[in-house]
Amino acid sequence: TGVWNIYVLDTTHASNPGCPCIADFPQIGSDQYGFYVSANEYDALYLQPVDSVILAISKTGLGSGAAAPSTLEFSLPLTSGFEFAIQPATTPPGANNFVASGGVEYLVSSQAFYSINSLLALWALSNTASLQGSNPSLLLTQTLVSALSYTYPGVASQKPGPLPYGSSLIPPGQLAFIDGNIDSRIQSVSYAGGRLYVSLPTQVIDDAGTSVVGAGYVILSPTFRSSAVAASVLKKGYVSVTNNHVLRPAISVNSKGQGVIAFTLVGPDYYPSAAFTTFDANTSPSAVRIAGAGAGPEDGFTGYFPSFSAPVARWGDYSTAVTSADGSIWSVSEYIPAGNRTPLANWGTYISRYVP
Repeated sequence: TGVWNIYVLDTTHASNPGCPCIADFPQIGSDQYGFYVSANEYDALYLQPVDSVILAISKTGLGSGAAAPSTLEFSLPLTSGFEFAIQPATTPPGANNFVASGGVEYLVSSQAFYSINSLLALWALSNTASLQGSNPSLLLTQTLVSALSYTYPGVASQKPGPLPYGSSLIPPGQLAFIDGNIDSRIQSVSYAGGRLYVSLPTQVIDDAGTSVVGAGYVILSPTFRSSAVAASVLKKGYVSVTNNHVLRPAISVNSKGQGVIAFTLVGPDYYPSAAFTTFDANTSPSAVRIAGAGAGPEDGFTGYFPSFSAPVARWGDYSTAVTSADGSIWSVSEYIPAGNRTPLANWGTYISRYVP
């Protein structure tokens, strides 16, 4: 596709109290002037959480191929629980970035360490235009927004099916549950039309009154004035499928606010499948569509060995949805494909494209 550069960052952060560290769950976003990477820092010896970091990197420097583009790092100690899995927003092609106040990048996080909450943390990095110079000066501010109730997701049941690997074990492995996520961390944030579109996993009550793993979504209208950030909630709700489970919801919209929420659909009626639902700023999510149908149950080593929390199989921390220049939305979800597998695992990744 052309010429590109590869940048490598040392994230051990050895000078930080509690480190050297491992940067876990890196997330990315961007605005007019900067490219942003956030991560949770764990101490390398005991793997205990230390803090979260946000790296603000000059887009101009990256685009010009500078050997050392202007970069500023923020370290956020875990004091309130909202300093965890802080998701930067991404502006889709054709939508306007926030360029007042010297440029603002919004980020969103949930409460990581309380099992039930209704607050989201809205963060704002202002004066991002200063990343174009050699001495960037950014201000990070935060506020809490009452959004929608969320709680730690439980485990997801599976539709019975062949277990070639599990059946080969002594004693034979049983059909595993799939973990719905260990917390309700924000999965994705899109910024378009002056609105933030946010998704996160949570336990929900479906239309039959059954507790299942589902998705929460929120549309925020943020403001930034006089170095203070605030937001109102324009819309909020849940996505669920009766008697089944929705895992790892990721949201993206185009410049018109038309979007999808992508996820894995699994339960008594579905092998783990790549699925999505469509919505826009004025209408609620529509019917669930299956992009890639699962071909069997999860049958990997993580669901059979006690050291990997048997009988609950590990499921990746991701789905992803991104918008391309033509306004279409590409979604990435984990599922169980047909055909070849590795000896110890059978999961795969499905990529789909939706044109609003």
